Amino acid sequence: MEFNWDLNEEEKALVNLIVDRAVDLCAEHEIEVGDRVELTMDITTTHNHACKLDLEKFLNAEDMDFAHDLMLITNTLNRNTGQLENGAIPRCVKREG
Repeated sequence: MEFNWDLNEEEKALVNLIVDRAVDLCAEHEIEVGDRVELTMDITTTHNHACKLDLEKFLNAEDMDFAHDLMLITNTLNRNTGQLENGAIPRCVKREG
């Protein structure tokens, strides 16, 4: 599958801030998580292929909700198809309307 890595400037900035927060939060709690590139790719892939994320909501979520969505994305993303498996739906999915 050919992946779409395009994000607008606002989305890029938000994804970078989400990754910063993820790295800091995981280090604080001694949780292993992928490196910055892997996290950026996982979040971008999820946003562009699996389900649109409310990136601002994700960034500003309470720690437990933030960690939930981060782990859900990194653990259920099929990196061949770009889809989340097992019916996984992040809490920060963008709602239409």
